Amino acid sequence: ISKKTQLSFRPSLSPDGKSLVYVAKARGRTSLYRYDLATKRAVSILAGLDYCDYPSWSPRGREILVTVFQEGALKLLKYNLKSQKKKFLPISGECKEADW
Repeated sequence: ISKKTQLSFRPSLSPDGKSLVYVAKARGRTSLYRYDLATKRAVSILAGLDYCDYPSWSPRGREILVTVFQEGALKLLKYNLKSQKKKFLPISGECKEADW
């Protein structure tokens, strides 16, 4: 998807079918990108994380839920695309795949 990264994976199509979110890994760090299918442009949403995986769109496409490694533990990060606000949520048990 992107020529700037070493590895891009886990694409997730938005509910309206107009964009993707995906994880990219470069130099041992992960980032989350949003790719507009019409303009073919990628924009970084979250950058330089130790771990970021399993992005998932909210049913209305307003937020993205993604698994991150934060403060020594796996957590879910809920990211609002309009306000760019981030909210960390704890993960209980063995589950690590973000999903609504």
